[in-house]
Amino acid sequence: MKTSKLALLGFASLSFVMGGCGHSGDSTPINPPGDARDALAQHDGAIDVSDSTPRADAELPDTTNPIRVIDERCTDGEVHRNEVLPIRSDITDLLNAFSANNKLAWSIQVLNRRYPTGGLILEKANNDTNCFDVGVSGASSATEVLAGLRTSVHECGHMVDLNQKTFVLGKSLSYDCDFAVVADTPPRRILVDDEYQALWPKDEFKQDYLVDLGDQALAYLMTEALQYINTLATSYALYDYAPFDPIARDGTHAFQWYVTRYLRLLRMNYSTQYSRAAGDRCWRRLVLAGWGRAHRYLAASKGMPDLGGADDALLERLVTTPELVDEIRRLRVADGCP
Repeated sequence: MKTSKLALLGFASLSFVMGGCGHSGDSTPINPPGDARDALAQHDGAIDVSDSTPRADAELPDTTNPIRVIDERCTDGEVHRNEVLPIRSDITDLLNAFSANNKLAWSIQVLNRRYPTGGLILEKANNDTNCFDVGVSGASSATEVLAGLRTSVHECGHMVDLNQKTFVLGKSLSYDCDFAVVADTPPRRILVDDEYQALWPKDEFKQDYLVDLGDQALAYLMTEALQYINTLATSYALYDYAPFDPIARDGTHAFQWYVTRYLRLLRMNYSTQYSRAAGDRCWRRLVLAGWGRAHRYLAASKGMPDLGGADDALLERLVTTPELVDEIRRLRVADGCP
């Protein structure tokens, strides 16, 4: 279930106060894929900011895409290939041992069997600012807690990303990016007036994320994109117990669409900020890794009832618009990948 607007806005306030933007740590990913390419991945300052052919109108894109959505040779392809999908291990013993007085520890046990990345996030967040409770505060049964974990993992993921300055994408894949690199990127409300927004008239995320929270910039756009992947992954892992989550695929599609549109506007209209972000190995690999994980779970969950909304097919087409996928290609090239 989608987090209420009130909870969303409340979380945003906590993020800005506690998350900050001034991080001076190493911008190298922790256990990043593609280390054999590190010599090529060091940016030499020649980031391509030239424009791809702009859309002449607001028609839906052709589904034929000459650019690889996922490139197996590059960071996105490696992450896509190496992501181990949940196998829905038996949790009957945990269900029988459920206690409403021990929900956090119990939830971590469940996730460690079903979706270990989610379990790691809950452990690292340590109920930071009560992020766990956002999803399960009113839950009194095992089934209710399982249904709320998609939200708890999502919100605790934000806490780890922003408060601990570590973007956790897996047990052995995290990125410790320097927030100062992207501190002066433009607010994401710039997406509201681009030529793509009108292509999804029923965009259910626009008001909350592009208008009400439209002042948030690249770092906050990325944490949202990454956490909707976790929403989908958690719902996929617990589908046999909590199948209804139509926002899972919609949110994952929507934020990958937002990220590529944002990169395009950044490159076209804010070349200095674009060069700084695309020229930083950690930030560009974070975008590529998120893109790879997103498409892994979108492919795995395709056709599963109740994990997507009525516009699922439309969103899949929008996310794979050739000139937007080209923004991913540009990051691959900046990362030394052909």
